Amino acid sequence: MSDLIEFYKIKFLMEVFDWDCLGKGQTRLSGFEKNKSRFFRMNGIKSMKTTFAVCNILFFIMGIAAMCIGIYLKVSRSDFVEILQREIIRRCKERSKTRSAWDKLQEKYLCCGVNNYTDWYGVYDIHNYNTLPDSCCGYAGCGQSGGVVAYRISCYEDAKEWIIDNFT
Repeated sequence: MSDLIEFYKIKFLMEVFDWDCLGKGQTRLSGFEKNKSRFFRMNGIKSMKTTFAVCNILFFIMGIAAMCIGIYLKVSRSDFVEILQREIIRRCKERSKTRSAWDKLQEKYLCCGVNNYTDWYGVYDIHNYNTLPDSCCGYAGCGQSGGVVAYRISCYEDAKEWIIDNFT
């Protein structure tokens, strides 16, 4: 019974490691029971090296792809911020509801503009280029003084920090 258990242990190892049984001209497993003084040669080393090389190449390609995606997304993000800034300024000139929404946002989060307070230059008062909305500085009439008292953090950066704090 113990010979049968040992036989199946060795058979399992041979299948797992892809071993060939060599010795005295016998290559079949049936001859293994008669002569246990055989040595084993592992053929799996060559296939393991090939698998390792293929995995390394795949990881390298995936790394390059991740880098390309990262570069693309960074460019897309900067384009997004630029388009957002341009559209907000255009809509604030045309619609009072958009102005009101931005005023509420800036008052609540103590931020100013998409990138910074200079985004509002020339938007609120055509005659005074440096005028900002009062929501950029926190008290009535402060927008006339321009960027001197304006909040320094941009609403984009503030929103990004909020997302990082709440979703990571």
